[in-house]
Amino acid sequence: MTHLDSEKRQRYRKQLLAAVYARYFWITLSLAMLHWFKLPFANELSVAGGVLGLLNTIALFSFWHLKYDRVMVYCMVTGDNLVLLYAIAATGLFASPFNIVLIVVAALTVLVTDFSYGIFSAAFSAVGFAALGTMALLGLLPTALNIPPFNPVFAILQIVVLATALLTIVGILGFVVLRLQKSEGQLFEQGRILSEKNSEMSADLAIAATVQKAILARDELIDDRIAVSGKVKPMVEVGGDYFEIFRFDSGEIGIFVADVSGHGAGSALITAMLKVSLENAAHGESNTGKVLTRINDDMCRIIGQTDFYLTGILCKIHPDTYELEYCGAAHPEIYVLSGGSIRTLESGGTILGKLPALNFPVQQTQLKKGDRLLIYTDGITEARHKSGEFWGESRLTEILTMNASSSASAFTQQVFSVLDEFYGDERPNDDRTLVTVDMLAEPREVSERLVSGDLIKNVEASRAALTEGNITRIEEILASNMQLPLRASISLIRVLRKQRGGEAALARLQTEKARHGEHPLLLEELGRTYLSIGKAAEARQCFELAAAKDKAGYGKYFLAKMQA
Repeated sequence: MTHLDSEKRQRYRKQLLAAVYARYFWITLSLAMLHWFKLPFANELSVAGGVLGLLNTIALFSFWHLKYDRVMVYCMVTGDNLVLLYAIAATGLFASPFNIVLIVVAALTVLVTDFSYGIFSAAFSAVGFAALGTMALLGLLPTALNIPPFNPVFAILQIVVLATALLTIVGILGFVVLRLQKSEGQLFEQGRILSEKNSEMSADLAIAATVQKAILARDELIDDRIAVSGKVKPMVEVGGDYFEIFRFDSGEIGIFVADVSGHGAGSALITAMLKVSLENAAHGESNTGKVLTRINDDMCRIIGQTDFYLTGILCKIHPDTYELEYCGAAHPEIYVLSGGSIRTLESGGTILGKLPALNFPVQQTQLKKGDRLLIYTDGITEARHKSGEFWGESRLTEILTMNASSSASAFTQQVFSVLDEFYGDERPNDDRTLVTVDMLAEPREVSERLVSGDLIKNVEASRAALTEGNITRIEEILASNMQLPLRASISLIRVLRKQRGGEAALARLQTEKARHGEHPLLLEELGRTYLSIGKAAEARQCFELAAAKDKAGYGKYFLAKMQA
């Protein structure tokens, strides 16, 4: 039984119980009037009233369990009509005001219970009234009723009119009630269908939200030189905002932020396509303008014939020199906090997904230690309160200035906390995304880079060694302690573990740990290496620490696998 069916049954039960309680009142009042006005057969009718009260009591238990309820209703309706017919006869058969009451009660039977009960009440009363009238005309009614003389022709006419009125009024009212009940049934059915569809949609949206969360699983990149932290918060379960933190093949850090028009599942689906397009476009290409052109061409093929479009901005930061290259597509400007002052970097360009073969302007600027970048979607600055007030750029720049010393991650969380307070209990009016980038160290000069090796060249060298499977070259790269992204170092160490064994890999991982600290990726790799050489306790400790530091990582997976 569905929730709607159960609700309908409960309402039906309440109606029947209301009818029972009303009849208790009716029986009590009728018996009081019988004795007050000293009507004929008062004692006999008191016994009959007691029988009706007993039937009501039985009906009360019957209705509570919804068993034999139809039989009980017919008994109750019959009792009502018999009491009224007696009242008509006892107070003057054809001049009695109870004639009107008879019609009203029959009509109320339709409204309170059911159309079939109303027809039964009207038919029973019509036949009973005709029988009483015929018996009165023939002089067969008891003399104790004191029925006054009447005109036979008028009496016959009144019998016909009242019986016709009973059936006609109840019939018309019953027709209206049946139509209303049919409409109500259709509404209940539509409500049930809508409820099922809503449950299905909620389940689908929950799945879509999980998938989109997996797409945006990487929300930060932190090393000793650059810290990147991002967060997206959709207006509903899923949304059209998207950001990606990645590394170009040449080694630079890439940050892509996009805002798909609209909200919900359609926009979320486009963000999934956008992720694939970005990965394909950035493969083997480091020019942000060319990457954005490829993405635009892809989006034109996918959504060009729809009403969707998107804005976006792609940034590339050299981790050694802090050179920033950026290319925008009608996206909000970038804020740069540098030395206590704020400047903006206009993105320029046009929207993505509408006109193919476009060129997007590439711009460059130089960053330095202590600089902070803010890349966001318009859902941040255009957040609107129910009063009509916009959150605005001024609040964002104020928070940026006041929280300059906080970490990138803490600052990102702070902005969203203030936004949530701004909205209060109100539903947000747009998806919101913010990416914070901090420069943590001094840019490396050319002489310094010669010592550690240029990051770009280092990445290319390590990639070549991996492609060739040259274990000697891999060992040389690792032994030289040249600067490499952590993921690149881990890739090399995995090959070392396969070729030279777990102990050799473990020594290199400990060196990386001294350099990078307890990074979740490094802890996971340490755990896997400990497992490979049979040190389960050490492996478990590494996985537990990794899981505590990165809930979206694989630490919990490895722990579950060990337990199994």
